[in-house]
Amino acid sequence: VENNLTQNDINSMTATYGTKLKDLSLDALAGYNVRGTWQWVNPEDTVGNVTVGNAYNQHSIKFVPTDSNYAPKTGLYVNVAVKATAIALPTLTNSFVYNGSVQKPEIPVSDDYSVYAWSNENSTNVANNYTVTLKLSDENYAWSGTGTGASVSGLDATYTYAITKATLTVTENKVQTATYGDKVVEKLTLPVSTFNGTVVGSWKWNIAEGTTVGNYGETNYFEAVCTLSEAEKVNF
Repeated sequence: VENNLTQNDINSMTATYGTKLKDLSLDALAGYNVRGTWQWVNPEDTVGNVTVGNAYNQHSIKFVPTDSNYAPKTGLYVNVAVKATAIALPTLTNSFVYNGSVQKPEIPVSDDYSVYAWSNENSTNVANNYTVTLKLSDENYAWSGTGTGASVSGLDATYTYAITKATLTVTENKVQTATYGDKVVEKLTLPVSTFNGTVVGSWKWNIAEGTTVGNYGETNYFEAVCTLSEAEKVNF
């Protein structure tokens, strides 16, 4: 074979981690002055690990003439820059409302990543902010996408999710009747606040001591306030 083709004439190429050499076309390479094809020496090999910067993985190629009277050309290679396999950040539920039970996002099952850490896995039954961190299973993978606000650092993706305070159900009798001279605290009924059937908070009248309901024929309004305990304030 008469040709002055050298290694400098072989262009580099880019591929994704996990790709087999046989799936990368060599058709764009410069040809000889005889008919034939470029072939990978080890077509079943993968392109290798992810490369960084100007680094490459080298893979041997050969030129095989169609006419068997010509010897194959060997000793050349292709520089392959390998990029990471993109793994989509999963979408996780990031907001819950306090219900008294442990609540946390459901993590989709995948071989590409695993749960690395929960901030408080078995105590997420209090209104607060929590985190869960997922870790890629291969250093040749890279996270892609947004994943409901995930924060990415290398192989790790950290999600923040919240359990927000619940709203109490308040039962009140807004229209009540009384007799002239009745005292508010003795005659009128205070509201009641509940959550899932359990009374929460303590109500009291926000009026001066001894206040009466007023004169005959009047419609009067009296303010009541609810006080939550420190423990209750966390969740309501």
